[in-house]
Amino acid sequence: MDELSARNAESSNQDELLQAPQGLGSLVSQDLQTFHFCFFQIVNKLDERLAIGGPLMSEVASIYFETMKGLWILARSLDQVTGSNRYFSYLRVRYVQISKEIFGRDIEVVAPPLSERPSSPGTAGKKGHAKPSGKAQSSFED
Repeated sequence: MDELSARNAESSNQDELLQAPQGLGSLVSQDLQTFHFCFFQIVNKLDERLAIGGPLMSEVASIYFETMKGLWILARSLDQVTGSNRYFSYLRVRYVQISKEIFGRDIEVVAPPLSERPSSPGTAGKKGHAKPSGKAQSSFED
């Protein structure tokens, strides 16, 4: 937990955030089972904290985003070690769900994850990618 907290605190921009899972990966590979349970323990603590709420939604949102950043680092490290995408996939579903249920923001995934780049330039918005949410329709859509 201390190492994850340190990586989370050190990741103040996109480049640092992208590097954080690689640094944590060596620790995760040494004790995969512990980090697996750590991931879900953090998710559970976040759920408990969100259930309490608070007088200032901005305070709750700040806790949510910082915790999600740490969970993203851990999920990417776990996926790197296991050679899967299940931790990140789970986290993405929870992010969308919590955003809607707690913060009233109905969001959709519209692009590849931060750590993955499109296979070729200009592929965002093409078939296979979700379109942004909202009711407004553009005359420029396919």
